[in-house]
Amino acid sequence: MLDRERAGCEASPTAAMIDSQSVKTTESGGIRGYDAGKKIKGRKRHAMVDTDGRALKLQAHAANIQDRDGAGPLLLASRPSWPFVALGYADGGYTGSRVAKASPIRIEVVRKADSQVGFAVIARRWVVERFFAWINRNRRFAKDFEATIESVEAFSTPLPPSSYCEGWTVDQSIRNGLLEIPKNLVLIRKSQKLVYDFI
Repeated sequence: MLDRERAGCEASPTAAMIDSQSVKTTESGGIRGYDAGKKIKGRKRHAMVDTDGRALKLQAHAANIQDRDGAGPLLLASRPSWPFVALGYADGGYTGSRVAKASPIRIEVVRKADSQVGFAVIARRWVVERFFAWINRNRRFAKDFEATIESVEAFSTPLPPSSYCEGWTVDQSIRNGLLEIPKNLVLIRKSQKLVYDFI
């Protein structure tokens, strides 16, 4: 991963953070559910990021799927691309044997201090929360506008943190050589605009 090497890290990470974010969907349809904890009807984005906040793997599913149930498929899907990840940090929603047995990645639950009152930055967990803050700055990710899970995951293709901070679009990241186009996504001309669409 070019951005990791530019920062002086090994190309493949050995530790990662996982978390999820529930977002509302629009009338475009598709799979959705109700997250009773956040009181949101829509989809849940499950993210796996490295220790600097670079997206490693993103998955979307109905919001009614619990974190511990969605973590297994995320961890397994990350193995082909990131085989050296051996340790994952997560919040209390990922406790239990289901997550522990899902993949060879060891999950360490980072809990808040018993004496904590109010807001406090929690070690390791703030990195993935910052990632969600970065992507929510993009208008396209404020809600889930896509009709299919495949298009959600294609448009959520991991971008390096430098592009979040500089406000780059997917097009600019491709032109700057920081992102490759997913194989099932092509650039086509529609009414005088170049847009991405599935083949």
